[in-house]
Amino acid sequence: MADAGYPIAFVEGGYKAIRQHCIKRTEELVKRLPALVLSGRTGTGKTRVLTDFPRYIDLEGLANHRGSSFGKQLDPQPTQINFESALTATLIRLSRLSHKAIAFEDESRLIGRCMIPECLQAKLKQSPILVLEDDMECRIERILQEYVIEATELRKQRFADNQLAFEDLSTSLTKSLHKIRKRLGGQAHHDAQALLVNALQQQSLTDNFEAHKDWIAFLLQRYYDPMYDYQLSLKSERVVIRGKATELKQWLQHHHPA
Repeated sequence: MADAGYPIAFVEGGYKAIRQHCIKRTEELVKRLPALVLSGRTGTGKTRVLTDFPRYIDLEGLANHRGSSFGKQLDPQPTQINFESALTATLIRLSRLSHKAIAFEDESRLIGRCMIPECLQAKLKQSPILVLEDDMECRIERILQEYVIEATELRKQRFADNQLAFEDLSTSLTKSLHKIRKRLGGQAHHDAQALLVNALQQQSLTDNFEAHKDWIAFLLQRYYDPMYDYQLSLKSERVVIRGKATELKQWLQHHHPA
C-alpha cells in the first residue's frame, strides 16, 4: 500500500489500544448525549419509524439482526468488537453534529449474539419511552411482508433456485419457532408448528403466502403481546407518549426538533 502511494497510519499500542479507545469514547458519549427509546409491540414497524427520526442509531442494523427469535439475517452478524466499534463511530459522528437526543429502539441486552454495551443498557433503562402503536391487521401484514415474502425473495436472489430458497426459509422459520418452545409451552408450540407447516405447504403448492398470517397472529396473541405488555408495565412511568407513527413524529418535532 505504501509503495502504491497510500499513506499508512500506525496506532501506538495496536489493536488493543483501538479497542480501549472505543470503549472509553462510548462511555463518555453515552453519558453526555440524551437518549430516547422507541418501544412498541412486535410488528408495529419500529425500525422503519426509527429511521425517520432526526437523530437515531439503528442497533439492529449495526448488529445485522432483527432482535427477535425470528430475526436472524442471511448474512452473518459482525463480531462483538466490530459491533461495538461501529456503535462508537456512529456516536462520534452524531456528537459532532449536535448534542441533541438520540433515539434507539427498545432492545434486550442481546441482539442476536451481539451484546449492547453495559453503559448504553443502563442509559436506555433510564430514558424516556415513546410507544409506537398499530392495529393487529397491519402488524400481521407487516410481519408477513418482512419475515416471509421479502425473506423468500432474498433467498431466491441468493440461491438462484426457488426450491433451495423455499427449503432454506422453511428451515429458518422452523428453527426460530423451536427456539421459543419452552417459553411458549408444549401445546401452544405444537399448535403454532401445525399452523406453520400448513402455511409452508400452501406456499409450496400454490405460491400463496396468506396462510402464514395464521401462525403469525397466533404467536402475537399467545406469546409476543403478553410478554411485551408485561415488560412495558414495569417501566410505564417512563412513557411520555403513545400513538401512531405520525403522532410520534409530531411529538418529536415539538419536543426534540432537528
